[in-house]
Amino acid sequence: MASVRIEEISKVYAGGVRAVDRVSIDIADGEFIVLVGPSGCGKSTLLRMVAGLETVTEGAIAIGERIVNEVDPADRDIAMVFQNYALYPHMSVRQNMAYGLKNRGMDRAEIARRVAEAAGILHLGDYLERKPRQLSGGQRQRVAMGRAIVREPACFLFDEPLSNLDAKLRIEMRSEIKQLQKRLGTTSIYVTHDQLEAMTLADRVVVLNGGRVEQIGTPREVYHRPASVFVAQFIGAPPMNILPVTGNGTGLRLPDGPIVARSDRLGAFRLGIRPEDVTLATAPLPEGIPVSLVHREDLGSHNIVTVRFDGGTELRLATPFGYTLEESARLFVCLPHHRLHLFDAENGRVIRDAFAQAQPAAQEAYV
Repeated sequence: MASVRIEEISKVYAGGVRAVDRVSIDIADGEFIVLVGPSGCGKSTLLRMVAGLETVTEGAIAIGERIVNEVDPADRDIAMVFQNYALYPHMSVRQNMAYGLKNRGMDRAEIARRVAEAAGILHLGDYLERKPRQLSGGQRQRVAMGRAIVREPACFLFDEPLSNLDAKLRIEMRSEIKQLQKRLGTTSIYVTHDQLEAMTLADRVVVLNGGRVEQIGTPREVYHRPASVFVAQFIGAPPMNILPVTGNGTGLRLPDGPIVARSDRLGAFRLGIRPEDVTLATAPLPEGIPVSLVHREDLGSHNIVTVRFDGGTELRLATPFGYTLEESARLFVCLPHHRLHLFDAENGRVIRDAFAQAQPAAQEAYV
């Protein structure tokens, strides 16, 4: 096992296209890091540079104390799990798991020990003589992980390993991967475009956008204290509401609409609040703002309700299951100050503690 240090890494392709732009991440020994972001954000390219499958244009990558920029992939002491399993169809499960060790000239008894141990961990003991075509998708992915485990590497690299599985199996495999990583204690870097995977698996999440790091933090930090509008809207389902507002020195006003928050700021901003943090009532509230009902989605465990302010701006909020609303009812919402986030209108970066003076005790408790 080893730490991984990524220092100012960039990948520039022909024509000057920067797929990865000056990314730095320090990954502790045994830590589970998830790289998440939309397609084309550079997460898989970054992983492939750590693996040695892509050359580094600028910067350095260290695994343990060794800079590995010029080290061949086979000599980096890493093991990679791909989304397409990459199993040999003509080989049995046992042979697939043992293949890499056999190529390295490892002793047969040690190969047998490692394969048996990995098969036990992954519950593959009854399938060792089967071919990949005789296995389910989840079992094939376990074999791919078993092939990585037997190498006993310093670092596991996962490239969207669950993307080919159905929703139910993805949930099961997420749990298995997390338990496996905790048991082995091996440093792991995991790539996904699925923010739910990132939130449930990671010790820390790295949110990437356009080849750059938007934010690094625990799942709780990136959800509750997003560093930018991009993070606020990428992490969370449904995403955070982002409202265009203008400060007049006493409050923040929606375009052609009401004041929605107290503030002494002047100028244009973007105001954020999570759907579950909005208070909804059918009677006037202190500091309540009148809205009209637009749409309601019943998700079983809860409802997602869309309402509209005077002026036309819409807001999404979550209500408990069974919360009934009349289609023509006049409703009221309240946006608690200690749940609000203020972002710069131009660059989208968060303005920290923008509402600290409104309710300092509540804000401090929330952080």
